[in-house]
Amino acid sequence: MEPNIVVDNCFLLPILKHIGSIIFSDTVFAAILVPLIGLFVFRRQREYELVRKRYLDEGLDIISDHVEYAQGVFRHNWARSLSLIKNFRDAGKDTAKELYSTDFIQLDPSRFELSRNYILKELVGDNIYSKVQELMFAYVTEANSFFMYDLCQMVRMYVEGTSQLKIKSTRAAIVEEFTKHTIEKEKEFRRFYSLLGELRTLSTILVREKFTFKDINEFKKKREVQLSIKRLRDKFEAELNNKNNPNKAINSDSKTSAE
Repeated sequence: MEPNIVVDNCFLLPILKHIGSIIFSDTVFAAILVPLIGLFVFRRQREYELVRKRYLDEGLDIISDHVEYAQGVFRHNWARSLSLIKNFRDAGKDTAKELYSTDFIQLDPSRFELSRNYILKELVGDNIYSKVQELMFAYVTEANSFFMYDLCQMVRMYVEGTSQLKIKSTRAAIVEEFTKHTIEKEKEFRRFYSLLGELRTLSTILVREKFTFKDINEFKKKREVQLSIKRLRDKFEAELNNKNNPNKAINSDSKTSAE
């Protein structure tokens, strides 16, 4: 016959309390919680970095570099043209050939990247930044044509021209006309400098605030972003309307001619 074993509950209770105090002690709790918090922070930080890489490092920063590049091409060729005009004014037919045949920079059209601008549109919910880039690249291309072909060709023909290709205009008239148009080109181009400033505004917001892929859609709703979009639309409204409705400008010219 097996002996009856009687368990004294009063005896077990202190043991259970002791075990519970160990399990739920601050040390054990911290040992469990700290790694979990660390894992959460790591994953969160990793997501911040991926968002930053997509929209800033591989998006806004590169677009800003391309915009600054195009602006640099314009400034270089504009300054080069003024220098050529000054030398032509002073030297006339003795103007050095290299002044009108070298050192001008061609604009690289591949610097306008559609894929990166699609990402930017996704970020801000508007294509105004890419539209203004298109206007700027088109303007620099047209200005380069004036600097590198109209101006340089005029000087070349004056300096190297034969009797069959003799320029009828006087040197003073040529200098006055091309100085006027060259200065006007720079004045008209100044409005494009605001584009780089607006892109920097967007970059600042991305750097300042840490976005995840879940809340990046809130970026476009920010007041600073909306104001940036409005400033660009207000500044380039006329050109964008003419670009979107080319027949409007044609019809306007036709109407003027008919009158």
